[in-house]
Amino acid sequence: MSSAVIAALFTDHAAADRVRTRLSSGEAAFPTDRVHLTSAMEPGHAGLVPAASFALKLQAYFRTLFDREEEAAEVRALSAGVQSGNGAIAVFPRGDIETKRAFDVLRQAKPLQLFEHDLDKQTLEHAASEDAAPVVSNVVDAVTGTKSSGM
Repeated sequence: MSSAVIAALFTDHAAADRVRTRLSSGEAAFPTDRVHLTSAMEPGHAGLVPAASFALKLQAYFRTLFDREEEAAEVRALSAGVQSGNGAIAVFPRGDIETKRAFDVLRQAKPLQLFEHDLDKQTLEHAASEDAAPVVSNVVDAVTGTKSSGM
């Protein structure tokens, strides 16, 4: 069973790369292992799939993200898009806050297509916090009995 994922298809590698950068920095700040870029220039995880051709690698990779029979259209669209020169971004959010952040960044970048999988089955609801202070500051406050200013 695959993880919750949001995937978006962009006009080209450069557009997808800009989105990856936005998702991995600033307010969104997803860990880089939860933001995948796939393009002909940078096959990413699809390039590691053992298959006879790039087209088959793409299909196999996107099938790991969209693994239900009724999601075959998503697999075809993403695979065909990358083969045609588009860039794809896959984001693996954990919880409602990260899902909203991912959708905000992806939609601002005006994707050609947007797909989602299992967003209602996320396991780590509190992977991101709406509070600007690091969680560790709460631990320091509890141990020392003082209010820290954050790190």
